[in-house]
Amino acid sequence: MNRHLPPYGEWTEVRQRRFKGTSKTIAPEITTLFVSKLPTSMQKEEINEKFSRYAQVVDVYLTTKKDAGGNHFAFVRFGGVNKATEIIRQVKGIMLKDMRLEVNIDIFKRRMEGDK
Repeated sequence: MNRHLPPYGEWTEVRQRRFKGTSKTIAPEITTLFVSKLPTSMQKEEINEKFSRYAQVVDVYLTTKKDAGGNHFAFVRFGGVNKATEIIRQVKGIMLKDMRLEVNIDIFKRRMEGDK
């Protein structure tokens, strides 16, 4: 078999290998919640600590922007949550620094491949 590199600047097709015994799900199920009405002085670590009581927190993205209501917000990503409605029920009415947070399922589904 004659193997050689293609000329510079040309594309070649690369086929994906399939491994026996590998499941189709590579990463565990990720559930992202939209958390609004955060206090102004909130830190990412404080959010992580508060929500990790309910499930495994994979990531917290605290924005510098405000939502349509003028409130600070964040995205909290949980791993291993089977039902998003269950985690919503658990954190409903959660308080942080004397503020009652609003928590909803993230309406924008992030693709795992582009979320790094």
